[in-house]
Amino acid sequence: NLFFAVSLGSVYSEIFFTKNKNDTLNKLNVLKQMEKPQKPTFAYFHILCPHSPYIFKPDGSTVTYLEHLLRLAKFSFNPSIFDSAYLDQVKFIGNQIIQIASQLRTKDPDAIIIIMADHGLFLHRPIKYEKSIRIDSSLGILFAIYTQPGIVIPEKITPVNLFRYLFNNLFDDKLEILPDRFFVIEGRKRNYNVSEVTQDLKLIDEVSPY
Repeated sequence: NLFFAVSLGSVYSEIFFTKNKNDTLNKLNVLKQMEKPQKPTFAYFHILCPHSPYIFKPDGSTVTYLEHLLRLAKFSFNPSIFDSAYLDQVKFIGNQIIQIASQLRTKDPDAIIIIMADHGLFLHRPIKYEKSIRIDSSLGILFAIYTQPGIVIPEKITPVNLFRYLFNNLFDDKLEILPDRFFVIEGRKRNYNVSEVTQDLKLIDEVSPY
């Protein structure tokens, strides 16, 4: 039974590994091939990168599944082994996104391009941070916007208000701008505890722009 469980887990892991690699490459290729649309279009792409598993090297080549398993085996003895793998993947996806954004701007100068992460830092190993620093690291995300001239987006906003500002500018909507508040969810297996941590971030004005 143990052998079966380990084998089944390995098969699932390999399927996820391969799917993640293919999904990332396919989405990047679609973005590179996009042309200026004939009518207004909203295109949304969720790319699971640089999220683990760490598959890509800076030049776009990939590690094998066996190399991935060897990293996992070594992780218990050397948690920092993923540091260089993570940086390699950051370099890969960063170069890809810069290239794609440049191409989109050239093809359609009026395009609005939003590059936004869905969460901040998750640590692979325990590090003793002050609570406010740990929360700041988890909530801080990459949040970059390229807009048409005349569209005003404040330098410091939270994602909840992004489309409110955009729609108010583009369509003269009157959507309410919500307070910039921060929450964390602690707990696993659906035993969630939602807590507001806005004050732990040492006031919103001291937080890096989102």
